[in-house]
Amino acid sequence: MFVSAHIDSVFSKDTDTTVSEKDGIYYGPGITDDARGLAALLTIVRAFQQSAIETTGDIIFGGTVGEEGPGDLRGVKAFFKDNRDIDGFISIDAVSPTEIIYNGTGSFRYIVTYKGQVVIALGHLVHRAPFMQLHGRL
Repeated sequence: MFVSAHIDSVFSKDTDTTVSEKDGIYYGPGITDDARGLAALLTIVRAFQQSAIETTGDIIFGGTVGEEGPGDLRGVKAFFKDNRDIDGFISIDAVSPTEIIYNGTGSFRYIVTYKGQVVIALGHLVHRAPFMQLHGRL
């Protein structure tokens, strides 16, 4: 079993990716992109260590990169190319803490051209821009 979370974000070349710290809190662009998933992954590892749970088979915990957009799942594809004997896969990508997507069979990549205003936000601030409505219909 391979359990992973991705540890990358994608930015335009002109984005300042400097991370700063203030009062023990780190700030930077994309710092939350799957940070929740990575935190969950590390919590699972810690729970296994502290409880001395014995599993029937091996569990490999890992962090992958190159997953977002143009990365085209590069990290996970590389892992499975080199590890063909894996019999299960869990990807922790914590978009919503209240949803679990299971029994997925893969991903599809589309090239879509959209012209117009787009607003992207997170959480309760999401404004359904036209491209988000289109995304829901694909």
